[in-house]
Amino acid sequence: MKKKNIYRLFIVVLILFLTVNSFVQGQPPVPPGGHGANGNQGSGGAAPLDGGSLLLLLSGLGYGSYKVIRANFRKKDDN
Repeated sequence: MKKKNIYRLFIVVLILFLTVNSFVQGQPPVPPGGHGANGNQGSGGAAPLDGGSLLLLLSGLGYGSYKVIRANFRKKDDN
């Protein structure tokens, strides 16, 4: 077999493995009755997401702007 065909076969097998593996996972168990305030509540709880997601967004924005500025300085130095 050519190397190109081996790489293609590897990629196809990898994609099939990843998609089939995601369907294999079972459902979570049913929660016991009366665990919520007014009947059964869905999973997830009340974890606050505002602080962490804002920090992640701002750090990504800062890193992206740093990369753009650095690329512009390098482009000017090359000319």
